[in-house]
Amino acid sequence: MTKQTLFFSLPPEIEAATACAVIDSLPNNWSWVDGSMTAPAPLIASGEAVKDAGLMFGYYGTVAPVFVGERPDGKYREPDMHALYVDGRLPQTVLMQYAGLHHGMVTIKLAKAIAVKYIGFGYTGWLAACQGYNDDCLEESICARFKICWGGVPTPGKPPKYPLAYVAIRTSNEYAPSQLGTDIIIAKCRSLELTEFQTEYEL
Repeated sequence: MTKQTLFFSLPPEIEAATACAVIDSLPNNWSWVDGSMTAPAPLIASGEAVKDAGLMFGYYGTVAPVFVGERPDGKYREPDMHALYVDGRLPQTVLMQYAGLHHGMVTIKLAKAIAVKYIGFGYTGWLAACQGYNDDCLEESICARFKICWGGVPTPGKPPKYPLAYVAIRTSNEYAPSQLGTDIIIAKCRSLELTEFQTEYEL
């Protein structure tokens, strides 16, 4: 099986809006979504986002969304449940782990909407998705991959080898892009006039 990965960079001036448009193009019949998004520093400093609190959407161990604590220094910290449930404040992080697998409570469509909502609040991070022909998470079953990163900050003294904000789409020659739905994502990237680039990075 031959795999091919296409890469597109996101324009810095409209990075968040472009990320939302690309995420929305992800087909709703894909198998699952992973991801991690973090609130911007001003939201945390102002208290609008609760420090050391995460909102997890997953499949293994938790079918329903749950609030989780953080381990910023290796020590687990309980989330401030009053601030989250009563005050309605935002979590510091939003996490997805196999969200949408086996079409549970969190569907692919809902996972995309959640991501777009938090990007609107200024959250940055990454989102990845897979299409597996057995609708499972085994590597041998995966026939297409997608990943998008936005809002990344370069490491001091270490120039990035590729754009920090990008879209990556991996396809297989065993399936036509129209069978996988990757043609929809690629068409969206090209309609947004995103710049295609080459890198040694493998998805």
